[in-house]
Amino acid sequence: MSFSVRLLLLVLLVPGTGLRVLAQVQTPDLLCHWQDSTLTPTSWLHSRYNEVWGVALGGREYAIIGSTEGIHFVDVTEAPECSVLTDAWVAGAAQGSNLIHRDFKHYQHYLYAVADEGASTLQVIDMSGLPNSTTVVYDDDEYVRTAHNLFIDTLTAKLYLCGGNSPTGGFAVRILSLADPEDPAMITSYPNSNFYLPYVHDLYVRNDTAWLNCGNSGLYVVDFTDPLEPVLLGTMTDYPGAGYNHSGWLSDDGHYYFLCDETHGSPVKVVDVSDFTDMHVVATMAAGTADSRIAHNALLRDEVLYVSYYYDGFQAWDVSDPLHPLHIAAYDTYPGADGFSYKGAWGVFPLPSGKNLLSDMQSGLYVFGPVTKPDYAILGPDANWTACAGQSTELALSLGAAWQWASLDVSLEGLSANAVLADSLAGTLTLQLAPAAAGQWAVTVTLWDGVHQSSWTGTLTVVPEPEAPQPVAPPSAVVTTAMPTFEWVAGSADSFTLIIFADTANLAGSVLFSQTVAGATQLSPDLSGILEEGVPVWWLVRAYTPCGPADSEVRPLVLDTQTGLSDPHPSPRLRLFPNPAHDQLVVRCETASLIAVALHTVDGRPMIVHQSRPAREVRLDVSRLPEGVYFLKATDVRGRTALRRVIIAHGP
Repeated sequence: MSFSVRLLLLVLLVPGTGLRVLAQVQTPDLLCHWQDSTLTPTSWLHSRYNEVWGVALGGREYAIIGSTEGIHFVDVTEAPECSVLTDAWVAGAAQGSNLIHRDFKHYQHYLYAVADEGASTLQVIDMSGLPNSTTVVYDDDEYVRTAHNLFIDTLTAKLYLCGGNSPTGGFAVRILSLADPEDPAMITSYPNSNFYLPYVHDLYVRNDTAWLNCGNSGLYVVDFTDPLEPVLLGTMTDYPGAGYNHSGWLSDDGHYYFLCDETHGSPVKVVDVSDFTDMHVVATMAAGTADSRIAHNALLRDEVLYVSYYYDGFQAWDVSDPLHPLHIAAYDTYPGADGFSYKGAWGVFPLPSGKNLLSDMQSGLYVFGPVTKPDYAILGPDANWTACAGQSTELALSLGAAWQWASLDVSLEGLSANAVLADSLAGTLTLQLAPAAAGQWAVTVTLWDGVHQSSWTGTLTVVPEPEAPQPVAPPSAVVTTAMPTFEWVAGSADSFTLIIFADTANLAGSVLFSQTVAGATQLSPDLSGILEEGVPVWWLVRAYTPCGPADSEVRPLVLDTQTGLSDPHPSPRLRLFPNPAHDQLVVRCETASLIAVALHTVDGRPMIVHQSRPAREVRLDVSRLPEGVYFLKATDVRGRTALRRVIIAHGP
């Protein structure tokens, strides 16, 4: 059984405390900035810089930025002290005012670089000598003269080139093996006679599955496990806000692809790619609403999507909840007016230390401090906790500082519940849960504050209500020894206490004996000095469960040791009828004549006392007694006694 309830929490505030509000979009700290005005500008955009990448080698971090003349290495380990490594600079195979696009990625300690203009090559650069130097170990146009982009599948050691040309002709995608990192080897190229691909502008590859950004042709997903027999898994060619399908990055779990359409006014898309036959946009994000806004490249690290956003510079979104991206940081690196061209931020790269790199086409390298992801944590008790059937239980959740408390929408699945906000200032949300029945329940609490949505899940074990034990022995109220055996049926507990009372009207205040046993349903205590000959006492068994105690019925107990063990009838054998009695109770003795019969309340008060000459049968008028439970004590001519329970129920 599962219940769902949505609750709106309205918070009463302590005067002067105010509301907890969502943090504003951060402006990250600028740690250092590098540019070189002597570099050749392009004739089209007057740009000098293009791609940026980052590597961590030998305990240090490096920014790598491309320009019209080559590849520059900057040591950013000690930022804000950023050191340009002039001896590590690598001249591009193609250079000059027409060189706009340069792209590079790394595998192990090698950097692989291409350009999209001029008579270029594939360059392989050994970075193991950093910070002192780098070494070009491969520089050849055998496989590629120009390529728009490249990507390295580090899981399979394959280099993917896209949108390029070679001495043998153009290609959409070309795959090279990096089994020998210094000597790439051709595997195959597409399109070919077996497999068609349109122009591929950029791509992302993980474990042989490639997400291909095919410009005006949309998004293709291809399985290249067998490069000679690739499989087209799916396409997305028509989607809201579709533009020039430019680039993207896959979520860590592989369920979402963050897509940049290089089209003015088109937002960044969150694409659900969990089903390749039904890929679709589930959310969008944008640096603003102006028609000139245009995203370029995106990278994901630790659930933050970093985007180089041309005129709008550095942008970052918290995508821990992909369906509700949250804009958390921005830094405008382009000082000029926005337009409908392609100026400003080109590439972005988040380093493992938290520093962030950005390349601006006109103004060079920017190194920013870490971006702080808003605290949308939901911290609960241990994932498994226990409650009692029929009783409410409290679930306290500690919420991170970013939640907006003014109107917090709470969805709970698994149990019915009432929600109470215990302390808004301390960030504690308390839910009073009402378990429906015993068993295990998966409980999911989902919070939505109009901006962000997160969930917490735990398992609630609902324990049944306490079940009272059932007395079995002694079978009658009369015992002949001060060490009687008490026995009971366990019920729902495994710990029990035998309690003997002197007065049923005051059980708690008249305890004569108490003993607890675990894992047993039988006890033979020594009651010498507690049981007095012929004096009635009362007893019960109390069971203990995680949900509290449960008591058996209260039973009487009388010690009678006057008759010998050789007597076949140690006490009078009585027949009572009717029982329950309405107006008259007949007491008949089958072993001897009776000389006294008395009817008592359970707390020992006599209600009817009958004494006469010996008789086998005595009739008692009970018509005026209140309904309830009584005890009858009968004494025969031999002085033996018997104690029996009587119920008075007048009825119609």
